[in-house]
Amino acid sequence: MADKKITQLDELTSVSSSDLMLVIDDPAGTPVSKKATIQNVVNAGASGVYCRWRGSGSSTPDSPQEGDIWNDTTSGNIIKIYANSDWRVLN
Repeated sequence: MADKKITQLDELTSVSSSDLMLVIDDPAGTPVSKKATIQNVVNAGASGVYCRWRGSGSSTPDSPQEGDIWNDTTSGNIIKIYANSDWRVLN
């Protein structure tokens, strides 16, 4: 699995609080890839972490907000996050 992009992994359609996700710790300083449970990410939301799944499609979602995540199907499946007023590729 270490030789796959995130966009090449199988989709998990039913998420539980103990499932793991990839987190980049200190992205503006010394970035380090780490794991976090869904529950820990949700708990961190109270202190300013925000993300919202906007689905999949070939058209950008309406009225995006910072932290929105979307699967762009225009040229395959490209996971993007809305940051600094623009959609940016996550892979």
